[in-house]
Amino acid sequence: MRKLTVDEIIGGLIEAYEKLLMVMSNTESSVGEYHHAMGEVKALRWVLGQEHQCSLDSSMPDEEENENEM
Repeated sequence: MRKLTVDEIIGGLIEAYEKLLMVMSNTESSVGEYHHAMGEVKALRWVLGQEHQCSLDSSMPDEEENENEM
């Protein structure tokens, strides 16, 4: 297995977010499609060292919000 470059990971993250947005906007999407797309986003964010929830799932950690207010 070859190492991925940061550019490839970020490109994949952009594609994963686009897929997630399409699934969220499509009323006929299944819950499984949503969870699969969210899993892709979370996995790529983990690779980049961003382990917090993404803001699209409206579960942003309170600690991160409090830090931004300071």
